[in-house]
Amino acid sequence: YVPTEWRLQAKHNRQASQGALEPEAAKRLTEQLREHIERGNALYREALALGVAREQARLFLAGFSVYYTGYVTQNLHNLLHFLKLRMADDAQYEIRAYAQALYAEFVKPFAPTICEAWESAQSAS
Repeated sequence: YVPTEWRLQAKHNRQASQGALEPEAAKRLTEQLREHIERGNALYREALALGVAREQARLFLAGFSVYYTGYVTQNLHNLLHFLKLRMADDAQYEIRAYAQALYAEFVKPFAPTICEAWESAQSAS
């Protein structure tokens, strides 16, 4: 995505824009963004050609190499199902590391008795 107009941050509303950036600066930013996207795509293709796993090669693509913050509503039953899938040995390393941290830091301290039973059930299967 390359914007057709670069907007200015609103002074009194952190979630809004207000007005447009001056044309010369906007042109420069557009050129820089296009170059950034093209360079990232070239690095992505190069990594793939070297045999790098797609999920790691994507780190060269804009938007894939940053962490995002969000809020999730989840019930424990479905969360444990998600964790079972994502903590499996055949899951991608990055999602497995995320799931293990989520389980150890948040889920297990929140529901230790249920997690103990869940771990026993996982070991038995």
